[in-house]
Amino acid sequence: MRRWFAGMLFAMSAFTHAVGAVASASPVEDLFGAVAIDNLRDVRRLIQDGVVDPNATDAKGDTLLIAAIRNDAQRVTEYLIGNTKVDIERTDAPQETALMLAAFRNQKDTVEKLIARGAEVNRTGWTALHYAASVGGADIVKILLDHSAYIDAESPNKTTPLMMAARGDHAD
Repeated sequence: MRRWFAGMLFAMSAFTHAVGAVASASPVEDLFGAVAIDNLRDVRRLIQDGVVDPNATDAKGDTLLIAAIRNDAQRVTEYLIGNTKVDIERTDAPQETALMLAAFRNQKDTVEKLIARGAEVNRTGWTALHYAASVGGADIVKILLDHSAYIDAESPNKTTPLMMAARGDHAD
């Protein structure tokens, strides 16, 4: 009986400690945690209540939108794209945009929504077309070209999207 009681006390202590740790997380950490699990309700609440800036970045430099795309959090991604306060051109630490990441992850629907929202298809350096070509995203390459993506865009190391497709053995 004592062993059982001691085990229960230990479990309650661990639970109290875990709840306290969650409760002490910052609003930005809470927001990125909600993004990671596609928890639209909490993301919407934290942004709409003005608790967190919708253009906040995490410790790695990811924006909320980029984190949502990386985590394949489709509901949160759609909400953030539709939120006019979200800067869709904001980059992460390696200077990647949401459009570039969506192209790389072959998220056609997200690419289309970002372009409809006004995402820049052509930019200096690496582009969404480079990223789509590198993974063989033929549908996304077509969408980008249909929206005037520069077919011979040169990256900082002079690599073109065609070169990226060839390196990945993506003939289509």
